[in-house]
Amino acid sequence: MSSFHSLPPPATFNVDDRNAAERWREWRERWKCYAVTIELSKKTPEVQVSVLLTVIGPEAHEVSSTFQLSDEDQKDQNAVLAALERYFHLSKNTAFERYHFNIRAQIDGESFDQYVTALRHIAWDCDIANITQEEILRDRIMFGISDDKVRDRLLRERNLTLERTLEICGVSEVSIAQQEEINRVLESKVITVSAKLKDPVGRMKPVTDVHRKLEETDWITDCRFCGKSHRKVKEVCPAWGKRSSMSGATN
Repeated sequence: MSSFHSLPPPATFNVDDRNAAERWREWRERWKCYAVTIELSKKTPEVQVSVLLTVIGPEAHEVSSTFQLSDEDQKDQNAVLAALERYFHLSKNTAFERYHFNIRAQIDGESFDQYVTALRHIAWDCDIANITQEEILRDRIMFGISDDKVRDRLLRERNLTLERTLEICGVSEVSIAQQEEINRVLESKVITVSAKLKDPVGRMKPVTDVHRKLEETDWITDCRFCGKSHRKVKEVCPAWGKRSSMSGATN
């Protein structure tokens, strides 16, 4: 007879895993192999349930304690497993699984058989057999919208309904429109302020102390020394005083 210690048990189950439904299916398969190997069926029903709840880990054990099971079912391993199955099936993010299913493409080095097997595993969590018209519309919206940020927001929603999908997408569109309007107003103000700071030929006005004291009209165009436009102050002319012919001249 096999010993309880002859084979390491499956790792404890993480109930907070984003893909808990998929992980649960994998965990249950490992548990079945483990239970057969240690000949758990030869033990009393109470011991079978006790071993199951010990191996599954404290988090899943705590979840199982919330189930409304009869005294008889609490001592039945299959009844406890069925209750856990229902719990993780209901908590799965079906919308996310369908999105994952629809974008799953064959990857490099993956055979066709491997690809189909992978799709079958994903399809198991998609609950396609029970899909409704509202869910089809919800999924199409989520797959088809152009805003990746909104799609990410939808994928993080558990038990996403069509009504909730429409609400999130509608609010996002209004928010974007409002932000664009705010940006236009701010841009208009920036342009207005910038225009006030520019000189008559479109260049930014100098801001040194000597220049601030001058009036807007104190500009010269086509300076006879440098050929440029600038304030009527000799210090701002790049050519003043640099040629002997200009010695002693002022603007």
